[in-house]
Amino acid sequence: MNNLIVICQSGGKFSTASDGSLSYVGGDAHAISVSRETKFDELRLEIADMWKYGTDSMTIKYFLPNNKRTLITISSDKDVQRFLDFHGNSGTVDVFVIKNESSTALAAVTPSTTEATPVPPRKRSTRKRVIQQEYPLNVTPVAQAPAPAFLASASASASENAGRFNSLATVPTEIQSGGQMKRVKLWENCITGLHQQFNNVREVRDAFRKYSIAQGFTIKFKKNDSMRVSAKCSVDGCPWRIFASRLSTTHLFRIKRLNEIHTCGAALPIIKIIETIRHKLMELIYTRKVESDQWLTRLTPSVEDKLQKEILKAQSLQVMFSPSNTFEVQDFLGAVNVVNIDAWDCSCREWQLNGFPCLHAVAVLQHIGRDVYDYCSKYYTTEAFRLTYSESIKPVPTVDKPVLGESSEVQVNPSPLRRVSGSPKKRRIRSRGVVKRPLHCSRCKGEGHNKVSCNVVS
Repeated sequence: MNNLIVICQSGGKFSTASDGSLSYVGGDAHAISVSRETKFDELRLEIADMWKYGTDSMTIKYFLPNNKRTLITISSDKDVQRFLDFHGNSGTVDVFVIKNESSTALAAVTPSTTEATPVPPRKRSTRKRVIQQEYPLNVTPVAQAPAPAFLASASASASENAGRFNSLATVPTEIQSGGQMKRVKLWENCITGLHQQFNNVREVRDAFRKYSIAQGFTIKFKKNDSMRVSAKCSVDGCPWRIFASRLSTTHLFRIKRLNEIHTCGAALPIIKIIETIRHKLMELIYTRKVESDQWLTRLTPSVEDKLQKEILKAQSLQVMFSPSNTFEVQDFLGAVNVVNIDAWDCSCREWQLNGFPCLHAVAVLQHIGRDVYDYCSKYYTTEAFRLTYSESIKPVPTVDKPVLGESSEVQVNPSPLRRVSGSPKKRRIRSRGVVKRPLHCSRCKGEGHNKVSCNVVS
């Protein structure tokens, strides 16, 4: 297939004929060449340079062959390939570049043709679908919650340089006045839920920022470009996620994935955080209590497995018999370790560190016929584990219920101060043990008086 000559038109307007077909009147036109290797980003950038448009502020549309009633949008590499498939046998084809702010004018022209023409159920792009998605579905538009003055400049600069920032700060400490707090309160409705729509990518970023500030947590952007925006909670392990991307047939953005669960404690009052911790502890205690009731070993399963491995290793060791409680254990390499049974000590230091006999101690205990389990720490036993989780946290059934009966507020006053009789002291009370500096006379050089009280006549 040879390169296709694409005539790009912009600046005009659509008009509707009596038969429902559309025609483009006015504007300027430029010609470019498109091949199979052309990517959507390359095509969009070349077209944007023609009229000095921003790549995010325009939409590329075209007509199908022998169909002047339906406009098809090009918004991805697959759309470019379909465009070439549809018009592969044509010498030239018209493409219409529409600025986003003029899309309402196109919507005003297309309703009559939509009603006159039945829409096939599996048509990829129809005018009826475009009209239904032309107006965003967000209940509380972002524009209704203007940012305070101290955040407006930061939001504007961050929107223009969206690809440079990675994280957003939590609620600033400067938010103190009542008016600013009311504005921040409105930001809680910037994100209303799944399938919420926005007019452009700037509104998406602005809504994510304001929502995180109002809810009191920090977000980190994972993807942030002109086609998709995704963010997560900055706390490691917290599952809060949100993802919004551009719709294929319009310039609108829609939230497609949202996980509203916070495990980091953000956006929760302190009582709810305590309740969450209490619930997790209750589940942990109950689960471990039930599991330990089924254990049949003397030690906990994890320690039992480690001890059995030491017993297997000890079979190849040689014990030097000693009448005292200190033994020498030699391995197949000839290395010798000293084991003291009474002190629970081995020169390899593993018995002291782990709390259960090492392979050298196991070899000695089996050699003298003693039980290995008697030389394990009591904290590794199943009995100690069950005792740890034998108690449970009692549930609180009235945590979300109002307090019954009348309750009066208790006012705590400071303790009364007894006034000391007499006038208050004006002289400073010196600390005990401080020696007062003696007086020296500059006239007679004597001590105990000064020049004024000196009796020596000059």
